[in-house]
Amino acid sequence: ATLPSTFGASVPKINYGEMRGDGLELALDYSHSFKNGLGLNLKGTFSKIKETLTKYNNATKNIYSNYEGKELGEIWGYETDRLFQKDDFNADGTMKAGIASQSLFESGFFKYGPGDVKYKDLDGDGKITYGSNTLEDHGDLKRIGNTLPNFEYSFSIGLTYKGFDFSTFFQGVGSRDLWGIGNVAIPGFMPSEAAYQHQMNYWTEDNTDAFYPRPTSHSWVSNGQNFLRQTRYLLNMSYLRCKNITLGYSLPASLLKK
Repeated sequence: ATLPSTFGASVPKINYGEMRGDGLELALDYSHSFKNGLGLNLKGTFSKIKETLTKYNNATKNIYSNYEGKELGEIWGYETDRLFQKDDFNADGTMKAGIASQSLFESGFFKYGPGDVKYKDLDGDGKITYGSNTLEDHGDLKRIGNTLPNFEYSFSIGLTYKGFDFSTFFQGVGSRDLWGIGNVAIPGFMPSEAAYQHQMNYWTEDNTDAFYPRPTSHSWVSNGQNFLRQTRYLLNMSYLRCKNITLGYSLPASLLKK
């Protein structure tokens, strides 16, 4: 259980949680032999499940812990608006009126400027915050994805004709998200490491429609102010993979007998 610090002692362990999974599984199998001797077999599977905590003793309901109503695998983060441009700032470097303040994430060495990430003000209070990180008060945070695979599917095709046989099997996941860490996912995650080739599309005055923010010594370090968990840099882990392809020929029984 999750109890406030005023409890004054270690939290006793009890069996006080319930989880429910709702979903469906579907499997289809079709076989047919044509008059010309061609044999066809098709198979397909599909599954989807949503697992939710229906009971959990958590008085604080912190969004990064377990709580009643939580969907397993959920990712909380900010919704990315775009990258800041020069037109968003006054001549003295301050943000123009009407733009939500992101000063909560600024420090003495870092101030948001052109080329940095602009987060959306979802609660409309004129500033980007995380509130109390609780279900009742999560500021501008929201559920932006889920780490668990969803919409898992597979299909196979089999053909036979005059001793020849062909089969192939595909498997995939329709939906899965991941907030990646490390240099491959986040440019300059470690200060001593160089950026990868796929991270060269970064903001400059000549490349204002870039994917990555401006590469400064502070905004590209250790998942910093431009790389708070957000929709823009959330990784799409869905895939379709060919697992197997087989081509064969069966020798006639009369030939094998010899």
